Amino acid sequence: MDEHSFLERIQSTPGDIDLLREYAHWLVTNKDPRGKHLIAELDVRVAKAQLIQSEYDLFQMRSVRSCDFEWLDSILPLNVMSPVEGKFYCAPAPDELPFIKLGDFCFPDTIIGIVESLKVFHKIPATYSGIVDEIVVTPGASVTSGEILIKLVRPQKPISHGKQSNYVQE
Repeated sequence: MDEHSFLERIQSTPGDIDLLREYAHWLVTNKDPRGKHLIAELDVRVAKAQLIQSEYDLFQMRSVRSCDFEWLDSILPLNVMSPVEGKFYCAPAPDELPFIKLGDFCFPDTIIGIVESLKVFHKIPATYSGIVDEIVVTPGASVTSGEILIKLVRPQKPISHGKQSNYVQE
């Protein structure tokens, strides 16, 4: 098959992931750099769809039956780690309140602290939804890449924040 034939088929069946993968592999076989790019784009699209489905499945399971969250936290902890080596700060400035405190509920984009590395201040997001259970690092301490900064625990019962639904401790 040639490129023109692929493009005609793709236009007649938009969104056909298998056909798009076949086209991408054809491009790679023909040493066209667009093939690798298309494969990466398709991988991201499929991964996002799987993530959305998995989050929905988890929500459905938790709303129908209870879960042993202590067990889940013990085998799959929600640890927020430093992405870089540097100095950890828990507040935007020395005279300001900390970003978080014990018991706070965090969304994945909640800023939990800052790591200063090479004069660059990196805002650290929680990455997960959960309740702050432990702040592991003291303010001003040096941290390494991959070091645990805070530990979150999964909330126990659902709460609603507008469009998002999350869980809180009982």
